[in-house]
Amino acid sequence: MKKRIVVLGLIMCLILTACSKDTGSKESTESVETSGTAEENQHASTSTVMLEEGEYNEEELDDSWSEENATTIHLTGDSADIDGSGVTTSGSAISISSAGTYVLSGELSDGRIIVNVTEGGVRLVLNGVSITSMDFAAIDIQQGDTIITLADGTINSVSDSEAEAENIERNNAAIYAKDDLVFNGTGSLQVVGSYKNAIQCKDKLKFISGTYNISASNHGLVGKDCIMIRNGEFTITSGSDGMQATNIEESDKGYIIIDGGSFDIISGTDGIQAETLLRINAGDYNIVSGGGSGAAEQSSENEGMPGEGRRGGGPGGSDQMDMDETTEDTASTKGLKSYVDLVIADGELSIDACDDAVHSNDTVTVNGGSLMISTGDDGLHADNELVINDGAITIDTSYEGLEGYTVTINGGNIDLKATDDGINAAQASSETNGKEPRMGESQGAVLEINGGEINVNASGDGIDANGQITVCGGTLTVQGPVMGGNGTFDFDEDLIITGGSILSVGTPSMAQTASADSTQGFITGTFDSTIAVGTTLTVSDESGNELLSFETEKESSWFMFSASELEKGSSYTVSAGDIEMAVTAE
Repeated sequence: MKKRIVVLGLIMCLILTACSKDTGSKESTESVETSGTAEENQHASTSTVMLEEGEYNEEELDDSWSEENATTIHLTGDSADIDGSGVTTSGSAISISSAGTYVLSGELSDGRIIVNVTEGGVRLVLNGVSITSMDFAAIDIQQGDTIITLADGTINSVSDSEAEAENIERNNAAIYAKDDLVFNGTGSLQVVGSYKNAIQCKDKLKFISGTYNISASNHGLVGKDCIMIRNGEFTITSGSDGMQATNIEESDKGYIIIDGGSFDIISGTDGIQAETLLRINAGDYNIVSGGGSGAAEQSSENEGMPGEGRRGGGPGGSDQMDMDETTEDTASTKGLKSYVDLVIADGELSIDACDDAVHSNDTVTVNGGSLMISTGDDGLHADNELVINDGAITIDTSYEGLEGYTVTINGGNIDLKATDDGINAAQASSETNGKEPRMGESQGAVLEINGGEINVNASGDGIDANGQITVCGGTLTVQGPVMGGNGTFDFDEDLIITGGSILSVGTPSMAQTASADSTQGFITGTFDSTIAVGTTLTVSDESGNELLSFETEKESSWFMFSASELEKGSSYTVSAGDIEMAVTAE
């Protein structure tokens, strides 16, 4: 798709257009329906979730309890001593059949707590308890909304066995609930899901507070309808996803909303995955998925670059975006993932992902927060819309830094490094049936920069759009590429500049410059010799006033600068170490 334009001499253009600012209307999380149905794709394709924060009622927020008004259950190894009503025992199976509060203490070496309540709710107070089950869920909530309260200062543990039991129908988690399940309190809980999952709820799963150490051979936390987290400390180690919401049948369910807390997640596949909406409102996150970016580097050495077979085979190839990349034989190893909407409103996030760090099959919106990213593929990826309104985003390692069919940057501080394209606007392979665009053929993709401070260090194209690039504001610094076959700017329609500041260096091999519809001037040129790394480049006017200045991070031989101070007919000096080049606007 590259347009081979070699810049000979110096160009100055004054051109005219207008920018429309997309402030991220997807903040409401109402999604435009994409092609395919949930049944066909086995994942959600539309979201009608309108929540911007979790919903928690007074009873869920209340972690107080009294033994005077409760039934006490003291576990004694293979049975229990009961003081109160609503409980029956059958060997090591303790069954709760009436609404009320139940205080558990002691140890159950091979047994389970069963909740089966037809009317009202149940509160289980874990008051220093250890429960292990070899053949069943250790806490098995078959019926009845349940609150599990972790008593202040207590250490509690729940675990199951990895062994397959013959002729026994077994639930998939150490703690399993068919109705709403809420955790609160200030104690701690360790859950080991050796069989499959650690905690699984077929309805709404909520966490208000507490300290959780979760280990699972499969998924850590599973909430079919939703997971809501208000606060708490979570350490999750899982063979598959750290957290997931799974409802694909109802567009207003299958979501995860996190309002606060701290999270250390090491996951074999996705760190946090939702069907309709994944929303991060606050919290501290340290996520390593699929072995991290180092695992992707090792895979690249063994099997080729991440883009082979889906984007034309690396730098210089056609810019085909990835789909969900997951097949029956390939696990998804993303940090944060949603099949429809993904919103980061705030929070401190550190993500080291084998695949994309932040991914949606539809829309990603970043309104704030701090992201530190290392990834074996894309830093932030949206098959449809990627909108960045604010926030601090640092991408230390990536194949491509930012990617979407439309990419809109309205603000924030972005610093990224990429082994291929720095910022790429292109249509997802799922929309093109895996076919690459013909050279120079536009897909109608749009990349728009309205504000923010953006620093791009790319080995492939610096800024690439299979369509149009528009710069209306902000400060954009692009360094790279240094090899032929790529350009600092690569587009199939236009590069329209109406505002902002652009400082870019690279190679003249496939250089493209601003289009005739721009309103802000620019200058370009090719140096007689290669400029070394660490050289300070400056642009000065006829009076010697410095207009632009930055230090090169790569070897460079070509430049393009644009700023509102550049005026037609004026003379400018471009300095690079001992080299000076006179440029006159024509």
